[in-house]
Amino acid sequence: MNDSIMNQPATKRDLENLRLELTGQLSSKEEIKKLATKEELKKLATKEELKKLATKEELKNEIRKLATKEDLKKLVTKKEFAKQQKSFDKLTSIVFDNQRRLDLLETKEDANKKFNLLVGMIDGLTKKVELIITEMKATNHALNRHENRLENHEDRIDTLEQRAVGH
Repeated sequence: MNDSIMNQPATKRDLENLRLELTGQLSSKEEIKKLATKEELKKLATKEELKKLATKEELKNEIRKLATKEDLKKLVTKKEFAKQQKSFDKLTSIVFDNQRRLDLLETKEDANKKFNLLVGMIDGLTKKVELIITEMKATNHALNRHENRLENHEDRIDTLEQRAVGH
């Protein structure tokens, strides 16, 4: 349009043309009612609710946190997972087997009780052995004494025999 026309005041005719043009573009009340009901409009988000939504910057930051193709390539494949699952199953079996074996082992308290009982029995045996050794020493002493006496008797008998033969 020409700037000179735009600077001139509108005529009644211009205004009427504008009104007709705008009226032709406006919808009727029935058409407007078909667009949305009051209940449907109440279901729409309010300005406050929209303000609570993430901003473009926040969305960009969240997208940066998502896994990349390279990250996904580093993940385990189904084949590798199955292999790892088998290894895990074997390890689990070993752990349960070792747990069962541990359950069969005695506790430290039980071992200490048995050890103390064994030490007590050894002490008893040691005392008996010491008593036997003492008795053996006494017996050996008595035997030596008897042996000395027997030798003394033999010497006396030999002397008496020699006297009897010599007279």
